[in-house]
Order: sequence, then structure tokens, then C-alpha cells
Amino acid sequence: NATQRNATQRNATQRNALSNSIFKFLFSAFVILIFFDSTIEAQTKIDAIARLKLPTVVRKYYTQKNYQRLLKVDKDMQSRRNFLEFGAFHNAISDLITPVTIPVVVHIIYKTGTSTKLLPAVSDIQDQLDQSTKDFRQTTKIEKHEADTKEKFSDKNGLDTKISFCLASKDPNGKATPGILTVPTSVSTWLADDKMKSATTGGSTAWSTDKYLNIWVVNFPDSISGYAQPPAGPNATDGIVIDMRYFGLKDKSDVKFPYTDGKTLTHLLGNYLNLNDLWNETVPCGDDGVDDTPIANAPTVGYVDYRHVSTCGGNPVVMSMNFMDNTNDENLYMFTIGQKKRMVGCLLKGGIRYSLVQSGVTQCATAKDNIAEPIQALKTTILTPKLYESLTCRISPNPAENRFNLDIGLTSDGETQISVFNTLGNSVLQKKLPLIAGNQQVSIDCSTWSEGFYFVQIKANDQIVNERIVVNR
Repeated sequence: NATQRNATQRNATQRNALSNSIFKFLFSAFVILIFFDSTIEAQTKIDAIARLKLPTVVRKYYTQKNYQRLLKVDKDMQSRRNFLEFGAFHNAISDLITPVTIPVVVHIIYKTGTSTKLLPAVSDIQDQLDQSTKDFRQTTKIEKHEADTKEKFSDKNGLDTKISFCLASKDPNGKATPGILTVPTSVSTWLADDKMKSATTGGSTAWSTDKYLNIWVVNFPDSISGYAQPPAGPNATDGIVIDMRYFGLKDKSDVKFPYTDGKTLTHLLGNYLNLNDLWNETVPCGDDGVDDTPIANAPTVGYVDYRHVSTCGGNPVVMSMNFMDNTNDENLYMFTIGQKKRMVGCLLKGGIRYSLVQSGVTQCATAKDNIAEPIQALKTTILTPKLYESLTCRISPNPAENRFNLDIGLTSDGETQISVFNTLGNSVLQKKLPLIAGNQQVSIDCSTWSEGFYFVQIKANDQIVNERIVVNR
């Protein structure tokens, strides 16, 4: 019995030892699996971050905030913007018939004592303008992203806008200039308050903003990368301001700073020529005023794979390769057809920035793209194009006090509709009358209207003419 008990105890001890060994083995294996799983998960996250190429300092455009600031200091700006948008919406806009070149003056503003070796050289400035010109003059369709084909984004690529940029060759007094000003100042870091745009506040005063595109290159804090003033803002501050870190082509070896290809200025040039950012900071999921760009809820940062969707209605795939988004520079390569037409609208004859085109004819005389009359406005509307001469209208006097006249010309008899809207889009006059072929005058009483801008629309013979009248007493 004693022998049996000893044998039983030995067997139990062996079983316990085996169980302990198995447990230790399984526990070790479990720990190893957890370690490898954690390592794999961590590496996956590292790979994902590497693929996104997230910057250490995110580019922050300040154009929308600056626009809201301007609306507060310039009470008439909203009316001017409303008129501009009215024309952009109601008038058909064609492509530029021939290329145009916009003259640029670059103000390099730096802290006194800074080594000039740290400032952009003439070659750096020229390289930046050349790159922006290439972005605007894209002659070959680029497809880098899966969304180009899967979402048919490449079909919306506007390709060549026919817009180029050159350094001005003459200053406002007609003297030869390199188009570059280097201005020392006591200010080390600027804010987005336009003070860099005047010598009286330590900056550099703009050259005639109707003849030059002024670009100020300054040192901003990390919270500001640059901003543009959209059309119809104050003349004295019109132009673009950009942080020195984002201006020009940079060394690509720093993967944590992926803004190396000059796309920051290209984006701001779009703002300057009446393009909105793809996202709206004031009205979430607000429209950018272009039909062929998806609605975006926020700027896209880094690089995104297909399919990155917006949180806005319908969850559209984000057009992250659009110059008006905010992905890394290497991933930005297109304006849409709609964006191109919106920019062209500023530069057509009669457009708000047409004077720049006229100035470019002499300022950029060495550029092959300039001719004496570089562009013509398409004079039809969103209706089926016909000869504009079948309906003409001239307003006089303009500005008007209590009454103005519409001199209407028709090539055939027909009912004519006259509509007048205020800057809020509210109708102040609707009038229909039969008119015969030839010229006739219609008198309009505006004595009860408030002072300000009004939009006059004449419809006849499937044609539309849009004009502007100012009531001023």
C-alpha cells in the first residue's frame, strides 16, 4: 500500500510538472503573440502615417478669415461682391480666346539684420512664378489618384486656363524694374491684418493694384501660411500675402514638410482670381460656387487614399488633388472646368481684373502669350448662344438720382421683360412691354429706391443682357 501511495504521488507530481510546463509554454506563446500582434499593429500605424505623409506643421490658409475681417471694415464690400457673383452666375463665360499674362511685383519683407542669404533669390522667385504658370497652363492631363478614373475627376480637369504670370518690367513711374522689392523692417513676425501692405505701418506699400498683382512675402507664425484678397476688396490692400517658408520650391528631403512644390501660391492665386477654398469655415458644407467640385466639410491634410469621403450630404468623394484643397504639394495638380471659367470671368473684357491683362501686354512684353487684344468677352448668356446684336441696352444716366433711361435695340419685334434686383437678390421692378424692331427708350422711375447698386436684366428674343445701375443722391 505504501508503495502504491508513493507511485500515485510520483504520477501526480509528474502530471503537475507537465501541466506547469504546458501552461508556461502556452503563456509564453500568448505573450509572444501579443507582442508580435502589437508590433504588427504599431508598424501598420507607422506605415499608414508614412503613407499619409502628415506634416509636422499643417499649412493654414487665412483667406476666409481675412475676408470676414474685410467685410467688417469695408461696409460696401459685400455689395460689390454680390454684384460680382450676380454676373458670374447669370452670364455665360467662355474660355480665354488667347493666353494672357499677369504682371507681378514681389515685396520681400524681412527683419532688419537678417542675412540676405536667407531671403528668396531672384531665381527662387522666378522658379515659383514659373511653377504657378505651369499649374495654370497644364497642357497634359494628369492622373495620379484612383479617384481620377473611379470618380471621373480627370474628365472635369480644366487643363489649360491660358493664364500666366511674369515679373513686372516697369515700375509705376515707367522706369525699368526687376519686379522685386526687398524691404527691411523692424517687425519680426506679422499678423493677417494687412499692415505689411503699407510703408507707414512698417511694410511695403502696394504698387497700383489695378495694374500689378502685388505679392508680399513675410514671416508669419505657424497659425498662418498665407492669404489672398478676393476680387472687389479695398484697392489699397489688394493682393496676396504668403509666408516665406511656403514661397518658392523647397528641398524635398524633409518629409515632415511636404509643401515644397510652390502649390501654396497657386492656391492663393486661385483665391485672388475669385476661387473659393473647397471647404467653408463659416457655413459648414457650404458651396464653393463651382458646380463640378464635390462639397467638402474640411481641408484635406497629408495624402489620402481612395476613397476619402466628405461628411457632407451624400458623402461625396473628396477632390483631394484639386489646387483649392490642402493636401501635400505633390498630390495637387488640377483646377476643374468650372473653376477655370470662374477665374476667366475676372479677366474677360469688362471683368473686375481685366486691367491686369491690359497691363500685362506691356509689362510682360517678352512673353509670347501677350498680344494687343488678348481676350474677348463672350456676349451671350446661359441660353442658347445667338448674336448679341439682336438685343442691346445702354443705361443713362449712370449713376442716377430719381430716374434713368434704358436705350434698347432689337433686330425683330418681341415682348421684352425688364427686371431689376437689389444686391440681396430681391426684385424691385418687373415690367413687360411689347417693343418693335429698332431702337427705343424706356424710362424707369427709381425715386423710391434706396441708394446703392442694382442689377438690370433685359430679356427679349431669347436673349438676355445684364447691366448695373447705381442710385446715388
